[in-house]
Amino acid sequence: MPTYHESIMKNEVLHYLNIHMEGVVVDGTLGDGGHTEFILKNTGPKT
Repeated sequence: MPTYHESIMKNEVLHYLNIHMEGVVVDGTLGDGGHTEFILKNTGPKT
């Protein structure tokens, strides 16, 4: 049976991780990458 997961609190995660517009970010979690996708869309091209 297929499952569906939607990441929540994306803005809060981005805020509290304090990710800068440039740098290296490693998402070491397992999942569908919802937060990672949001971070990449909302930071600079060199993140």
